[in-house]
Amino acid sequence: MTEMTRESLRKEIERVYQTSLMRIYWRAIGRGLARLVGKKGEAPAWVSFTVAFVMVQTITAVVRIALKEQSVTSLMLSVQFSYPMLAYCWLGLLIFQAQVERFINYLKIDIVDSLDLPDSQPAIESWLHAAGARSLQAPFMLLFIAWMTLLTVLVIVGQRGQPIGVSVYIFTTLVFVQLIPHMYWILVIAITFAFSIRQWKFKLFSDDPSNTPVIQSLHRLSSNFLLTIAFLLALNQLIALPLGLYSRFYIMAMIAALWTPTLLFFIFRESAFAHLLTNAKLKRLASIQKQIMEIENNQDMNQREPAEAVKRLL
Repeated sequence: MTEMTRESLRKEIERVYQTSLMRIYWRAIGRGLARLVGKKGEAPAWVSFTVAFVMVQTITAVVRIALKEQSVTSLMLSVQFSYPMLAYCWLGLLIFQAQVERFINYLKIDIVDSLDLPDSQPAIESWLHAAGARSLQAPFMLLFIAWMTLLTVLVIVGQRGQPIGVSVYIFTTLVFVQLIPHMYWILVIAITFAFSIRQWKFKLFSDDPSNTPVIQSLHRLSSNFLLTIAFLLALNQLIALPLGLYSRFYIMAMIAALWTPTLLFFIFRESAFAHLLTNAKLKRLASIQKQIMEIENNQDMNQREPAEAVKRLL
């Protein structure tokens, strides 16, 4: 195993991020838009998101006209649902993108600088391999597509009393296509990261590890990530719940597929932080106990100075 330097670790983290399906998808759209206006590089994320969802609405409208489904009054395509849902997805992707980029930048700089790298290397390499593995991403995407298909069926079943056309399926499929690349980061990378960091060796304050800046910042960053996911999930249900689109089975599927991994992320994260802090405290206590034993074994405890030294250590 080649010894990893901090700079090589930063490059590997960036490589894993840039080769993820999420970045590949939106980078292709961003570069295509930039070329259309004669510019180099990549269009900003909000521009790519806006164009993608405008295309979703445009394609759906064209399909409705082509198939003569203008009379279809499905709530899925109604103004009170489709536009709020598209705006919600646009905002959700924008917020999520900002959170992911913030996390990646923090990981490359602050966390890498705070690691005891030789001891942490095996655990870091294992996590990076899992996060960037195409053999893991592809099956996960297929599983998520199957889950999205199930949710589509459940939502449409909830509209049994309304006419449903092909354009409804086109609309939901195109919306889900924009979301699928991001789900890998939520359900796999976040959870594996929370589980993996318990094995990483940080340079913590020996007397008060919980106040180490990297621990406080990492805890705050992951908390913001969790709150963002929870907010978006709750907002999703609030948009469609008044319209009666959500059946009992849909809600159960939503809880099982998204809320459960979110809760697992929270549990793994808290367990990892507790493990890191407990180990740091035990290491410090062991060092203090060793000093006490050396004083007791090598010095006369009837003397004032050794007794006071032991008292201070205790």
